[in-house]
Amino acid sequence: MENLEQIKEKILKLMEFQEGAEKIGSLSEAANAAEKVQRLLMKYNLDLAEIEGKKYEDKMGITQDSLELKDLGWDKKEGTWMLVLYSALCRYNFCTFITKSWGVNGKVFGFYLIGTPENVEIVKYFGEQLLNRFKVMMGAAWKEYDGNDKRGKFKRGYLMGACMGIAAKLREQWELMRKETPITNAPSGSNHEMNKVDALMVITRNKVKEFVEEKIGPLSKGKNIYKHNGSDGIEMGYRDGKNTEINKGINQYK
Repeated sequence: MENLEQIKEKILKLMEFQEGAEKIGSLSEAANAAEKVQRLLMKYNLDLAEIEGKKYEDKMGITQDSLELKDLGWDKKEGTWMLVLYSALCRYNFCTFITKSWGVNGKVFGFYLIGTPENVEIVKYFGEQLLNRFKVMMGAAWKEYDGNDKRGKFKRGYLMGACMGIAAKLREQWELMRKETPITNAPSGSNHEMNKVDALMVITRNKVKEFVEEKIGPLSKGKNIYKHNGSDGIEMGYRDGKNTEINKGINQYK
């Protein structure tokens, strides 16, 4: 069995591998390495500062990335499914999702991903994979469909349903992770213990709040992005989304 020093050495090597993969543009390998780091940190109740002192303090900080819907291939006829997808990925990967809008009607044209650099990269990587996969799945489902919905209505419903399905799957994984991770001292001087995942969530939420207040400023109340058109595609999309296999490791910090 590996001792704690060997575990720390393994984490360091994974972090070095992640940095190397990022430099050569291998986002898949970088994201997988980042997930392995997070999983080991959670399992052994460690944090990055413990691994290599101040050398990795920057990695403990909060960063933001900005994505625009047009760059993701968004079509205004498709509805808001992309927002729902990234919102769910953020929620279950210790990140915060904030939409960007303009005009009196608050038309959304993009969003911020806010969290640690590692977790933001994980969200971006899986977001890109699932965007493409859901579009392919929608095409296959439409060929099988024999109902009365027109293609546009079915497409919007299916894509929204798929995102709601993957959100349900991630929520189940999240709850399982909470049950299987160790108890630790609660943050902020609290006198009770809590699950490691909940403690990390509290810490991250506080850091993100400070970051948003400093870098972005006051936020207005966002619109409901979970609206759907009641098409037959909703149910089919939800089923397929919840059954979608994603790389082992996402949210499995145990």
